[in-house]
Amino acid sequence: MKILAGCIGVLVAGLALASDTNPLLAQLSADLAKARELPVGAKTPYRCPAKLDQLRGVDFATVLATLPKPDDENSSSVSYFLTSPVSTGQRGGGFPEITFTRSKTGTVGQITCVYSK
Repeated sequence: MKILAGCIGVLVAGLALASDTNPLLAQLSADLAKARELPVGAKTPYRCPAKLDQLRGVDFATVLATLPKPDDENSSSVSYFLTSPVSTGQRGGGFPEITFTRSKTGTVGQITCVYSK
């Protein structure tokens, strides 16, 4: 009985965490996962997501925990390529490249989406 109660507690905690995730961030995570499952170089229909400014002020650690491994990162920002996997060394290709920049307070200070050139 205690094991069942523990399992239910873990499930409820997981659902609560999932419900706290920003819907746009959750959708971006799903889109990135789906795109990364495709073969290298496969065409994708993705565009820069609308209303990315909604994510400004979100805790930067939440972004890192919610989204898959970044395609590019440095000490102050992370970038994600919203496309199928790219060949090693490939630059450009017209796909959305979303960059989250960390503010001094540890939140998302800036977010941009440009089409990779």
